[in-house]
Amino acid sequence: MNVRLLKELMKQSETECGFSTDKFAELIILACADFIDSKFDISPDSGEVVSYADGGQLKEHFGIES
Repeated sequence: MNVRLLKELMKQSETECGFSTDKFAELIILACADFIDSKFDISPDSGEVVSYADGGQLKEHFGIES
């Protein structure tokens, strides 16, 4: 587990009214989607599928817009 990343996401989830669990969850999903996009994609040279999932699908599944 990347504790440093989670702590940073927690800091970003602070609002004027306190901690926002919704914002924290959204940031976790966005971080996961970014990870997926950086690790799995379609090869630009051959067009061959390297992965059948992408970060956009993850964000869409959870209703997150970025």
